[in-house]
Order: sequence, then structure tokens, then C-alpha cells
Amino acid sequence: FFVFSIVLTVFVSSIKNSFNVPPTGICWAEKDGDCMRCDCRRPLKCYKGTCR
Repeated sequence: FFVFSIVLTVFVSSIKNSFNVPPTGICWAEKDGDCMRCDCRRPLKCYKGTCR
């Protein structure tokens, strides 16, 4: 259980860091999501900063 909590903590902290300054392609934006720093899920396209 102790090892699992350590792994979970590292995992959550890495997710938090990726949301602060995500490089393009790391995170995926849904419909009407922000695609300035993320890629849109297919078949959505980035239009004026939002996925459509």
C-alpha cells in the first residue's frame, strides 16, 4: 500500500505539471476545448483557439 501511494503521488504531480505548461501533442482537447497548447482530438480542428 505504501509503494502504491508513492506511485500515485508521482503520477498526480506529473499530471499537474503537464497541465501547467503542456507542450503541443501531450494533452488532448475535447470539443470546445482550448487548443492553444493542446491538440484537438480527431476529427476536430483548431479554430480561433477552440476545438470544433
